[in-house]
Amino acid sequence: MTDFTWDKDNPLARNPGETRKANDALLDYWAMGSGRSLAKVDKKYTDATPETRPTSNLRTLKGWSTKYKWQARVDQTKALRDAEDEQIKSEWRRQVLIEDHDLGGELRDLALAILGEGPKYLKTTRRQVKGARETIVDKDGKTRIVQLEPDREIITVALDGHLMVRVAKLASELQRQSAGIDRKGQERLNIDLSTLSVDQLTRLAAGEDLIDVLITASSESGTGAAQSPDSDADRGPDGLPGRSRRLC
Repeated sequence: MTDFTWDKDNPLARNPGETRKANDALLDYWAMGSGRSLAKVDKKYTDATPETRPTSNLRTLKGWSTKYKWQARVDQTKALRDAEDEQIKSEWRRQVLIEDHDLGGELRDLALAILGEGPKYLKTTRRQVKGARETIVDKDGKTRIVQLEPDREIITVALDGHLMVRVAKLASELQRQSAGIDRKGQERLNIDLSTLSVDQLTRLAAGEDLIDVLITASSESGTGAAQSPDSDADRGPDGLPGRSRRLC
């Protein structure tokens, strides 16, 4: 019967002109899952008691399947279920993205708060370096010490910023993912953020891109701890600040 119509929004429901037994068989056919077949339904009915089976004839099942458009109704039911599942997943993903974005914002605020309280956790060490001296003998035979270079005080300031760095990185990652920023295909950079200055870390925590921070900071002096201008003795072999200019 080509005139048979069925509800597209509820494909497995019994429709006008469809017998109860035919609809029961359709439901059994659907319940078999992806491996369903009319032969399996027929086998199920053959093993069942006469009182519980709609039919024991495979030809009857084939007739119902054609007449009442079983395959189209099954396909429509699968499409509706898939769309429903996708909607649920979409809503779940959206909720996760919102939560990640909000958490990322809270973590950024925390990182900024840590930076703001940084002076409370600064560790300052001082080291006295005596200038060069020379002992000379006057014309009258007296000896005295002449200071050729002034004494210097080297001040090293260190901030334990590992926790802050991890918080800032996590906040950035959460918000990038929630914004749909894909890192795939990008060059991976192996950068120890704990060596950055407080100013650089503040900019990272505020949302600046890491590359921009590194590029704009490359021409600036001072990448970490504060030192006195005369602390040449604390410089490395390349003339750049050595161990005293660091963030732990």
